[in-house]
Formats: sequence, structure tokens, C-alpha cells
Amino acid sequence: MTQQYSGKLDNPEQLNNTTPAIEKAFQKQQGIFQNAKVAGKKSVKNNRWYKEVGLGFKTPKEAIEGHYIDKKCPFTGDVSIRGRILT
Repeated sequence: MTQQYSGKLDNPEQLNNTTPAIEKAFQKQQGIFQNAKVAGKKSVKNNRWYKEVGLGFKTPKEAIEGHYIDKKCPFTGDVSIRGRILT
């Protein structure tokens, strides 16, 4: 006979034995391979993807050389600024 989960705690000590969720996820930029490659030359260039959005906006140096990751940034994310007003 198998027991079904009733949703209730059989023992009140079970509540105290749970571990808190303190793990934090490492954010990574989409499209960038972050693992070590097997063989090949060592590259001096930066492995950071960025784009020039055009319309007279220059890509900031922080977006090119920085370490932050933002999916909604028009320079480092996959967001288009066409038809939007940036202030």
C-alpha cells in the first residue's frame, strides 16, 4: 500500500529541518561561451558581445568593457531602440 501526500506535516519538526534557499544564480550573457576551450591560441580580445545601435547614439565604454549583464540594455541586450525615445 502506498501513501499519498496529504499536504500536512506529520511531524512539526519537519518544518525546522528545511534548509533556506540561499543559492544565487550566476548571470551570463546570451550567446557567449564561457567554458574553457580544448585547444587553440589564447585570445587577447574581450569576450563581451555588444552592438552599435545607430541613430547617432555612441556605445558607452562601460557597455563595451564592463561586467554588468542586462537583457534590457539596448547596447548589450537583445532590445531594439527603433521608434523609442531615449532620455
